[in-house]
Amino acid sequence: MSTQGYVTLHRSIQSCWVWEEKPFGMGQAWVDLIMLANYADKKEYSDGKLKEYKRGTVHRSIQWLANRWGWDRRKVRKFLDALKQDNMIELSCTTHGTTVTLVKYDDYNIRGATDGTTDAQQIVQPMYNACTQTIKNKNDKRMEKNYKGFTPPTLEEVKEYIRERKSPVDAETFFEYFSKGNWIDSKGNKVRNWKQKLITWEKYQTPEKNQKQKLQNDFIEGNLADDLDEIERLSAERIKRA
Repeated sequence: MSTQGYVTLHRSIQSCWVWEEKPFGMGQAWVDLIMLANYADKKEYSDGKLKEYKRGTVHRSIQWLANRWGWDRRKVRKFLDALKQDNMIELSCTTHGTTVTLVKYDDYNIRGATDGTTDAQQIVQPMYNACTQTIKNKNDKRMEKNYKGFTPPTLEEVKEYIRERKSPVDAETFFEYFSKGNWIDSKGNKVRNWKQKLITWEKYQTPEKNQKQKLQNDFIEGNLADDLDEIERLSAERIKRA
C-alpha cells in the first residue's frame, strides 16, 4: 500500500450518503476536520465583536461536532485532546466555541484563490474531465455494440409471439408504441430484447386496458367525440365482442 503522494478530495463528498453514515470513525472525523477548515483567512461579526479566523482553522462548538459525527461530547473532547497531544492540532476553547487549528494544514492543501480553487484543482479537473469522457465513450460503444444485434420485429412476429405465450398484450398497441418511438423505451433507452419488453408489458396490460388505451389514442388524435363516457361505453362493447 502506497503512503506517498496526494489524493484529491472534493468537499462535495460531505453531502454524499456514504459520508453521512454515523457514527464517524476517527479517520473520517479527522478528514472531516481538514475539509471543514477555512481555506482562507475569514472574518465574522458575532456578539458585537469582529472576529478573525485564520486559514486552516475550524471554529465550531463541541456539541456541533458531536452532532455531525454521531458522537457524544465526551468522545469529541477526548479525540481533540489526542490530536493536540500528537501535535496535529492546536485548541482554543472559550464559552463562545472551540477553535481547532490544523498544524499542517498547508501540507494537506495547495494555497489557491479565495474561492477554493487551487493550482492542483486546475490540473486535476481537466484530467477528471478526460477520464469521465473516456468512460462515457466506452459505455456508448458498448451500448452501440449491444444494439447492433437488435432487429426490430414485424407486426406478424409480435402477434405470433403473443399467441405462443397466450399473452393479454394487444399486438398492434405494443408494436405501434415502440415502432413510432424508434424502439426507445419510456426511460429513453434503446430496446435490445423486444420479447422481454412484451413480457414486462404483461404485468401491467389486460385486454380491458388495451381496448381503453386504443380508444383514448383515437380520441387524442381526434377520431372520436370529446366525450369520456362515450369512450367507456365503446370500450365495454368492444370487450364483449372480443
